Amino acid sequence: MAEYVECRDVYKEVDEGMEVKGIATKYNPEYEDAIRGKSDVTIGEEIDPSTLGLEFVPGNCKFFKLEPFGLLIRRIVGEDEDENTEKPVPVFKKQTLIKLGFTFRFVICKGWKSLEPEEFIEFASHFGYLVEWNFGPILQLIPQHKASNFVMSYEGLPIHWDLMLPPEYIEERYGVDAVCSYQLFQCVKAPTSEEGGRTTFVNTTKLLEQASDEQIEEWENTRLTYSLDTEYFGGKDRTYAMVSEHPLVKGKKIFRFHPPWESQFNPVHVKSYYKNDEELNSLLDKNIKLLFNKDYYVEYNWEDGDLFFSDNSSCLHGRTPIDPNSFRHVMRIQIMHSPKLTYEDSFLQDNNNNDENYN
Repeated sequence: MAEYVECRDVYKEVDEGMEVKGIATKYNPEYEDAIRGKSDVTIGEEIDPSTLGLEFVPGNCKFFKLEPFGLLIRRIVGEDEDENTEKPVPVFKKQTLIKLGFTFRFVICKGWKSLEPEEFIEFASHFGYLVEWNFGPILQLIPQHKASNFVMSYEGLPIHWDLMLPPEYIEERYGVDAVCSYQLFQCVKAPTSEEGGRTTFVNTTKLLEQASDEQIEEWENTRLTYSLDTEYFGGKDRTYAMVSEHPLVKGKKIFRFHPPWESQFNPVHVKSYYKNDEELNSLLDKNIKLLFNKDYYVEYNWEDGDLFFSDNSSCLHGRTPIDPNSFRHVMRIQIMHSPKLTYEDSFLQDNNNNDENYN
């Protein structure tokens, strides 16, 4: 049984008075370009849900392992039903979807009716505390030709983890080192596969499992400082260790990395107080190449109605560029276990829940 620790991320303070030693050069997309479109998610074998150690399994659905990672839960159309008959997505118990997300990195639910914004908020609230931005808990991701930031543009998005550079008002609400635990997405309208807009994932849990002890030690001792040119997504520098303890599960490690990123809207700068230019850029080049290794990297092509739950600690994610002549609409909600509380306070004791913990 896993032991849970406080809901804290790996944000590190830099000692006052330290000077920057190394600054990353322009992002080289050659590794990403080489694998783009060659690492699609594919459906693998069916899984007997009784083997997953779940206390509650929704009826009228099947579970499929996705390759190279991920889980698909697909609705089964009953004999007396038309496949076009809309059915509401089942309400999963908190620990069911959270455990599946932790185990498989992300979970896709297909075949149920799309949720309206109010329904989406209600569904998401089953899994924790919704992050309240100034615009509310839902970000309506519809690309704009006159966007004010890269998230709402047709640009691709770099590999990242959510809330790594939060604005000050988010820090004030949830704590300076709080990062969301999960993301929940609902695809309202998907572009075609040729029009881009795929969500990319890096299985950093597998990456760590296959790394040598020497490599992990180097990452644990490496701190990188990130910054954006806009205060909307966080204007001040934040420094993170590349590998540190999982913010929720004692004994588990997580990998945090964001490449330097060129953008018309929000370039992301990476620098180091510990490594010089040559050392820093050598490190970044190796890690960018590693992130886009086919063993860890995957792209998911959205379909209308997809409901998508992902673990913000066990994988990184991004987005491929979107054809500016296409239309893509995805809703996103970020979920925290509990602001400034422990895992036990927010979930395990809710309704005297005795679900089995993560293994």
